[in-house]
Amino acid sequence: NPFMMGSTSLPHRRQLLLSKNVLAGIIFLNAALSTAGTTRWAMDSQKVRCENVTSISASISFTPLKGVDSYDVELTPAGEDRPIMSFTGPSSPIEIYDLQPGTMYKVDIRAHPSSMKYDSYGWGELTKSPIQCTTMPQNPKAPRNVRLHPDHRLSRNSIHISWDEPLVHSHSSSKGNSIDLHAPMKYLVAYRRRRHHHQHTEQMEKEEEEKVEITSSLHMRLTDLEPASRYEFRIQAAIPAAASSSNHGDEDVSGSVEESSNEWSDVVWFNTKSNEDTTMLELVRVAENGSVLPDFLENHASADAEGEAGFMAVCQPDSCKFYNMSVSPFVRYCVEIQNVRIENTNTTNGSYAFSDYNSCIQAGLDNPATCDCDNLIDRVFAHESEGLLKRFCPGYEDPKQRFYACKCSSASLNISATYTGMMPVPLPIAGSLFFQDIPPYSMGHYPPSTPFGHWYHSPAATSCRYNQHIGGGDGCNWKRVPTAHIAYGSDLVSHGFNRTSIPTSDFPSDAMVRQNAKAIRDSFRAVMTTQRCCGC
Repeated sequence: NPFMMGSTSLPHRRQLLLSKNVLAGIIFLNAALSTAGTTRWAMDSQKVRCENVTSISASISFTPLKGVDSYDVELTPAGEDRPIMSFTGPSSPIEIYDLQPGTMYKVDIRAHPSSMKYDSYGWGELTKSPIQCTTMPQNPKAPRNVRLHPDHRLSRNSIHISWDEPLVHSHSSSKGNSIDLHAPMKYLVAYRRRRHHHQHTEQMEKEEEEKVEITSSLHMRLTDLEPASRYEFRIQAAIPAAASSSNHGDEDVSGSVEESSNEWSDVVWFNTKSNEDTTMLELVRVAENGSVLPDFLENHASADAEGEAGFMAVCQPDSCKFYNMSVSPFVRYCVEIQNVRIENTNTTNGSYAFSDYNSCIQAGLDNPATCDCDNLIDRVFAHESEGLLKRFCPGYEDPKQRFYACKCSSASLNISATYTGMMPVPLPIAGSLFFQDIPPYSMGHYPPSTPFGHWYHSPAATSCRYNQHIGGGDGCNWKRVPTAHIAYGSDLVSHGFNRTSIPTSDFPSDAMVRQNAKAIRDSFRAVMTTQRCCGC
């Protein structure tokens, strides 16, 4: 990924995403749009509203602007000056969720003009007139932290959820009936489908009647669900009417309950998988060269946490010119990609699920990003064999030619421009951003490799927009989840990231790189209450 700084072409690298601890509060709203010139459209802050507020979610409503095709809402805890989450959508309202009870936030809105492509930083500016909105406190009588169960896997027809018991149990019946105080507490799990339909550009929702299941566990797997649907859930601690019940494994789903004075949890929602055969990826990027949010994936490189830790092992936080550990945002995305089988790839280490990885260039923040044949630096990171280096990168042994371009076939480039590309990043970390002081094995001769992480590129031409679905006939084959989590270097360090400087003649140990990958993942997990992994 060569990266342009001034007149010098330098290698660019993926962008990382981390989550930051959300504090408590009030939601402020800013909104504006400016094109990439002098024309500026600003939203009227009096027409921006925060509605349907619960302890964990809210809806941001506003009057849409002409000439705008999407909006990005950035969420910043009150008392801080950096956003920790962003939410994208095509129009009003935009739902914000995964919030903390009793929390103060500032929420800024940016607009994206229809004339601007999504593979550049062509978003509008933010205004500075906040609007307040207060999240509700945690209800002590309601089940807490309703979320996807750790054993959940993205499925077309099932969702596995879990929750924590209420802080306060009420053992009284609202009807005054006698109850068995020694019987285990039961839970009512209410759910309904809200399937999204699209007519032209307007989004319609079809609601179904709510269904209720009973369990004495703190989790439940709901089955026989519809694919490509959003399901809403709420949980209530219930009072057993009798001590007897029949169990099914560890999920007791029978027995009767009394009408309880306990209260329902706030509504949360999770999606079932589409009918298409797809896979979820958790992708991380660190915004490069002083770029600002919102970041994007179109024609940009990204990585899993292990691949990002590998990049940061050679582009070290205290010396790397491509990001600033103190201020650069790290962003974490969930992305769904269509499952494909691609033969005869060279960078994927035998995987048929991805195209050949391409190195991507962001030549200035206002210019479209582009991707081209995997360059020599990236190939060395991937422990590419000497034979392949000779085949694709002629003259690679010449120090004057080392950076740099390699040659891929037209067929390979066309496939890479259509499908998500991948290359492995094994241990030990090999290579150098500038090919300085490289160990002897780094140019095609490596010690035994241990599988570790991956780098990816996401082709702009086949990104699904908000009203498109993978396999829906639009030709798109990958789509990001509207929510992105954001963190900064201090968040990584607080979760164990080791930023010890390593001499350029050496490389971090495998143990240090593994430690840093764990710190990246832990930084995300610390703040995700409803969905702690992509698809799980």
